[in-house]
Amino acid sequence: MTKITDLLTESMTFDPIVFDKENNYYHNPFGERKEVDCWVCNGTGKDSYGKDEWDCDMCGGKGKKEEWVSDAPELNVSNSNGMAIQQMLGVENPDYSGRIHNKDLPAVMRKLIMLKNKGSEEFTEPGHITGNAMQKYKDPESGLDRIGRQGPMMYHHGRNQGQVDRYIDELLKIIKFAQEHNADLGWS
Repeated sequence: MTKITDLLTESMTFDPIVFDKENNYYHNPFGERKEVDCWVCNGTGKDSYGKDEWDCDMCGGKGKKEEWVSDAPELNVSNSNGMAIQQMLGVENPDYSGRIHNKDLPAVMRKLIMLKNKGSEEFTEPGHITGNAMQKYKDPESGLDRIGRQGPMMYHHGRNQGQVDRYIDELLKIIKFAQEHNADLGWS
């Protein structure tokens, strides 16, 4: 049986960011370092696979780890949903990281409000499965032609209208926070 921890996941986070001129990089300064439950062992201090168990490598068996915890609103989504969100924001060439300057946020906010009020159906998408289909391939060991499944199976769970509306609501909160704190909207 496949556990959720066995699945490959990729994600993109949208949040307010500020440029650090001294160190020449963008970051989210709206929070502090706090001791939280370790995300690898869920605070137990133990990690396991099958019947084997050992002290968690991430927290050293303590169950707690110091992490940056932001006070700012953020939105974490899959990469494919992140690309669709960038299209909602009006980004011409969506990418895995980027930003929208603070001065451009009022126009982006108006665009999102219009999308929410007039319909954002174009950003919904039905789910589908790709890969791992029956196909003809050459067996690398014997050199014979075979028919079977080869390669990973990819699940795209799609986006429904409620999900798109939730994304818009969260983005509006992030943009409002960014405007109040003279920050940009960033994603990575």
